[in-house]
Amino acid sequence: MSLRNCKRCGKLFDFQGHSVCQTCLVKDTDDFAKIWEYLSQNPSAAVLELSRATGVDPVVINRFRREGRLVIDPKKGEKLFCASCGKQINEGRFCSDCANQLRMEMLAANNELAMQAEVKMKGKVHTMDSLKKRR
Repeated sequence: MSLRNCKRCGKLFDFQGHSVCQTCLVKDTDDFAKIWEYLSQNPSAAVLELSRATGVDPVVINRFRREGRLVIDPKKGEKLFCASCGKQINEGRFCSDCANQLRMEMLAANNELAMQAEVKMKGKVHTMDSLKKRR
């Protein structure tokens, strides 16, 4: 059981894979459907225009952009910047360069942990073998 705060309402909830509580998840789904429908008819809409037409808060629209669920022309909406280097991006949290660097660092750390676990396993097997020989 993992407790987290809802990204939308701030309420504490049991985390089940989404960044929002169950109540807000329904609202998010409805809001995203409204946005998607409006964008299918008006593909060049700006964030404020989307907000006025759909009634969805611009903060929610920008959260969808940060999550990578929605891409809007940066000239027509609030600009998004990479959380690592500050470079302007169209969607998500990181630019492609920083995302690749982060991915490589995580792979290296994972490989290092795997090597350490392998060394530990060999050590245990060796100890176990020596105990069997003594008996």
